[in-house]
Amino acid sequence: MNREAFYFKFVRRRDPDVKTNVLLPLDHFEEILADESFRTAAGNVRVSYEGLDGRYMRQTAFIDLLQAGYIGTDASTTEHLRKLIDSVLLGDDSLVVAVQRETRTEERDEDRRRKLRDWGVDDKSI
Repeated sequence: MNREAFYFKFVRRRDPDVKTNVLLPLDHFEEILADESFRTAAGNVRVSYEGLDGRYMRQTAFIDLLQAGYIGTDASTTEHLRKLIDSVLLGDDSLVVAVQRETRTEERDEDRRRKLRDWGVDDKSI
């Protein structure tokens, strides 16, 4: 289906629930960047459910397809990734890695309190 190694994960600011995340392969995101219909009046790119019109993957579908071997890299792409990793290790470049893990109850509670504060709601009254 897609041998692309790079995917973008979009997470809602106010509701970072896994069920609301969307994933796009790099080539699809590049098409969005070139499409004027995804631009705001200020020229910024806006990715929305409506704009994507169902052309995205949810996290569970992504993981299922990855595990089944329908998406991911082959040996030639893996060699390109090895060069990227070697370059980073030599100090020629930088790399950003995001890791998802299970959130602990204390973290969820603190995140909820922070959101309430951001919205101007006294969390002690709830």
